[in-house]
Amino acid sequence: MAASLKDALEKTSEFISTAIGRYGNNLFGSIVFGSLVKGTWRKSSDVDIILLFNKCNYSRSVSFYGDLKFEVYNMPLKVFFSPFSGDGKNLFFDMFRLQVLRTGKILYERDNLLSQLFTKLREQRISRRYLDEALSKFYNLINAAEIYLSRGRIEKAELSLRDSSINLARALLMKINIPEINTPRLLIPHLRERSPELYEVIREVYGLNYVGRNEAETRIREVKETLNNIKRRFKRNIRLKGVIDMVENELLSAEDCLEDGDYDSAILQAEFSQSILIKNPFMRNEYWLHTSKPNIERRDIKECIGLLREIKEKYL
Repeated sequence: MAASLKDALEKTSEFISTAIGRYGNNLFGSIVFGSLVKGTWRKSSDVDIILLFNKCNYSRSVSFYGDLKFEVYNMPLKVFFSPFSGDGKNLFFDMFRLQVLRTGKILYERDNLLSQLFTKLREQRISRRYLDEALSKFYNLINAAEIYLSRGRIEKAELSLRDSSINLARALLMKINIPEINTPRLLIPHLRERSPELYEVIREVYGLNYVGRNEAETRIREVKETLNNIKRRFKRNIRLKGVIDMVENELLSAEDCLEDGDYDSAILQAEFSQSILIKNPFMRNEYWLHTSKPNIERRDIKECIGLLREIKEKYL
């Protein structure tokens, strides 16, 4: 599927008009976010839309309007605004909604109420409890890295070190009120600008110091091959469809990073895509999923653990 920016804007307007006619007064508003409003639209891009309802069941679906793919989130108002009222319970889902609030564009609203709420809530800082949740994960993972290292399990130590560094980055960005933390594609550009010290440690941890386009293309291709193997091996397992769709979407983001010339983000996004597979309970014991190779030596892991702890104490 391919659509120009002009076609995307026209079809998005038609999509919203259709939704207004279909749902009537139950539709409180609609918000578009992602590449269509960030100025990063490509012909292969999807349109990301949230439809806010007075009453509905939360759902996420894919539909096509003409030749254009829409990823549509149906949300009751109570669900969308829960992070802003202190009722949020899921770090990543809540940061996703905060990101939409900061970067999204209102396409439809009733009585100007949504604009008033957005104006007020955009000034609100990210709650400390989200930062504390990321820090708790950081502590657990970096402690695990030290334990694995002491037992000579270098690969496990490196994987825990990687995850701990990303969680530290998430905590640091939330402290300075940046909610775009869920994926490397969102996180890395902010980190590169706002915390170059931590960014360089993450590059060391992931072995990115000497990579370029060829390495990024190779890593994306490896994860794609892994995903294709999974599709063949688990083709009858319908419970994995959502996971496979998620990985495919994240790999598309990795390819977008590659096209932008951001090779660090492309590789990290590919690694993130594979981690979704590895951590899935249906597949975590499949040894052939672990195609990522150790990048750093034992002494370097120990040094990076120390650097991450120092950065935490310095900035958090």
